[in-house]
Amino acid sequence: MAIRRFSKKAADILTIKASFFEENDALVAQSLRWAEIYKQQPRRVRCKNCDGILGDPLFGKLGIDYILCSTCGHLNGGHEDTAEFVKHIYTNSDSDYADFYKSSSKEKFLEWVSAIYQPKVDFLSDCLISLGERPAQLSYCDVGAGSGRFLYALLKGCGCEQAVGYEVSPRQVDFGNAMIGRQCLKLQDVTDTARIIRQCEADVVSMIGVLEHLRDPRNVLDELSKNTKIRYLYLCLPLFSPSVYFELLNQDLYNRQLSVDHTHLYTKSSIDWFSKEFGLESVGEWFFGTDMVDLYRFMLLQMRKKKCSAAMQKHLADQWIPMIDKLQGVIDETEFCSEIHILLKRRQK
Repeated sequence: MAIRRFSKKAADILTIKASFFEENDALVAQSLRWAEIYKQQPRRVRCKNCDGILGDPLFGKLGIDYILCSTCGHLNGGHEDTAEFVKHIYTNSDSDYADFYKSSSKEKFLEWVSAIYQPKVDFLSDCLISLGERPAQLSYCDVGAGSGRFLYALLKGCGCEQAVGYEVSPRQVDFGNAMIGRQCLKLQDVTDTARIIRQCEADVVSMIGVLEHLRDPRNVLDELSKNTKIRYLYLCLPLFSPSVYFELLNQDLYNRQLSVDHTHLYTKSSIDWFSKEFGLESVGEWFFGTDMVDLYRFMLLQMRKKKCSAAMQKHLADQWIPMIDKLQGVIDETEFCSEIHILLKRRQK
C-alpha cells in the first residue's frame, strides 16, 4: 500500500519565501516581461500531458488563455513552450531566473536545505524503506538540480554516496558545487533532458519542481519508461488548486502558482493519466500546499495597496497566521492543494 501524507507547517515557508511579500513589484514586472514573450509563441492545440486535442479556454489571465483538457484533466497554457521561450526564461543572461532560485550565502543555503529540502528527502527515504530498500545504498540522479539543495540533503542528511545533479544554469552549478564541497552538479543544455534520462544508470531519478518546466515532458517520461535501469521516479509537481482562483482575482500581484514559467498545472487525474500511459504506479504521495499562505499574502498586499493602517495589517497577521495550518490541512486532505510529492515505480507486468 502506498504511503500517503498530508500537510506541512507553513512557518518555514513564511520565513523562506519572504521575498514574495517584500519584492512583489519586481516579481510582477518580471512576470509581465515573460508573459509578453510567451504570448508571442504559437498557440497550443494539444495537451501538454496526454497530447489530446484541446478545446475552449476555461479562463484567461494576463492576456493568456488557459484550457482544461477534457481527456486527462490537465490545465494547459494557451501557447507552446518553444525553444526560444524556454532558453530566455532559464538560460539567457538577461533572465534573473537563476538568481531568484539561488541562495546568496552558505547560511541561507543551509536554511533552505533544512526547511524545504530535507523534509523531501525524508519522505523519499521513508517510502523507499517501506519498499524494503536501503536509501543510502541506492544511486540518485537529480534532474533540474538548481543550486543542489536537494542533493546536499541526500548526501549530508541521508548519507547517500552516489548522487549526481544536472542543471542548465552555470551560476547555479558553480554555486551549488561550492556549497556542497564536491563536483556533483553538472551543467546540461536546456534541451538535453531526454538524453540524460536515456543514458541514466541511477536507481532513483528525481525532478523537484522540474517536469512542469520541460518543453516536452511526455518525451522525457517515455525515455524513463524505456530505461529499465531507473527503478523509481520522485516528482514534486504544482497542482491546479485554490491558489489559481486567488491569483485570477489578484492579477496585479505576483502570481506564484500559475506563473508564466509554470505554463501548465497538473491535477490528480492528469498524474494518473501519465502514470498509466508510461507504465508507472504510485508508491508514495504527500499532498501539501501553500494556498492559505497565498491567500494571506494577497490580503496583506492588497491592504498595503489600499494604505490600511499598520495596526490593521498586524491584526490580520495575528488572527490569520495561527490558523493557516489548520485551514490548509482541510484543503490538503481533499487533494485539491497546490503541491504533491509523489514516488513512482515501474508497474509490474
